[in-house]
Amino acid sequence: MRHSATKVNAQDARAAAARLSGQPTYTADDLLPLLTQTAQGIRGEKPQHIFVIVAETYMLWPLLDNYKQYPLAQGMRRLIARPDAVFVKNFLPASNGTMFGLTSVLLGIPELNLQAANRPTAQEPYETALSVQLRKLGYKTRFFYGGFASWENVGQFIKNQQIDESFYATDFGAKGGVWGVPDREFLAGIPQHLGPEPSFNLILTSSNHPPYKVDTTREPDLPTIADFEKMLPAQTSERDLVAARMWHFAYADKYLAEFVESLQQKYPNSLFVITGDHADRWTMTPSPTDYERVAVPLVLVGPQVKGKRLPTNNAAGHLDVAATVLELVLPKGSTYYAFGENIFAPRFNTPIGLSAYHWITSRELGRVSEDRTELLPGETTPLTNAQREEVLAHVKDLQTITAWRVLKGPQLDK
Repeated sequence: MRHSATKVNAQDARAAAARLSGQPTYTADDLLPLLTQTAQGIRGEKPQHIFVIVAETYMLWPLLDNYKQYPLAQGMRRLIARPDAVFVKNFLPASNGTMFGLTSVLLGIPELNLQAANRPTAQEPYETALSVQLRKLGYKTRFFYGGFASWENVGQFIKNQQIDESFYATDFGAKGGVWGVPDREFLAGIPQHLGPEPSFNLILTSSNHPPYKVDTTREPDLPTIADFEKMLPAQTSERDLVAARMWHFAYADKYLAEFVESLQQKYPNSLFVITGDHADRWTMTPSPTDYERVAVPLVLVGPQVKGKRLPTNNAAGHLDVAATVLELVLPKGSTYYAFGENIFAPRFNTPIGLSAYHWITSRELGRVSEDRTELLPGETTPLTNAQREEVLAHVKDLQTITAWRVLKGPQLDK
């Protein structure tokens, strides 16, 4: 059921918008009424600082119990165990590339691999963009990336989405490699750019990526690559490469967790939202499930989520980050724009997370273009045919209006 995005027309977009809004027809001139949501309202103070961290190749599987014997995600496990943390396991990245994930998280849109950030429609601010909406609420908006502004034209894209300040490899002064400044120096340099004023900070890390060339000799607190190689099952092929991947994952995890812990102490009324840009690079098993191969975590830390519980049927994806953050900032009754959903809100339909290639519910993961599904760990009851048809219909409609917004803009032609 892969969507033919470039063939979308206004009639299809209106029909999809009508179904998504639960109306017989959709007569508005644009998509804004469909995307308008009403905030449930925050408890307590809104966050002083908001940090949304998109971590390079931060996969979910190292956090699963059947891999806990490998010291890969000790930092994230520590964060998840905090009383002011929420961990979402049924979560999908937007697609299989970094820019796709960053774009989806910032703009709050599903991904169809249409290169939304470099389309003419992204030369103007998206109404759903987290930066645009938080800026209106008085937050100073910043982007931090240890790489370079020229990568995927990210510098221009960020400016177009009303980011007030952006910082790249040259702003952190450390010797870098092909992907810029190592995470250790990059993350250590961010606090100096923060001030007392409320701020939204979008952070993209880069070290956990080929060619895996971070200087391992400077990290005595981590197991060595040789140590990791000794942990591998006997049948593992390319042992040196797998061990190098393990080391770089553990390195990135260590400094990400320490960054969050340090800033949380300095700015206790802050919200941290952490996810991976994508997975689908490597696993520890020769026959991984689709869930192990593609899922990433979503972890929220801060007083705004302390005591919050996820619905029992929770499932989400990158497109839901923006709505969730805004719901943790806005007073009750405020309106905002989002394609996605607040992960804490109970829903009477079947909640889903969506990527360009997969969908996920609280029980199943399926492929968008194939009639192939699998039960999630611990689940024994598959979706009914009617539930699966509901999910697929919702996916198709969401893809249709996304394709229209990315290719044509928010206006609907008569």
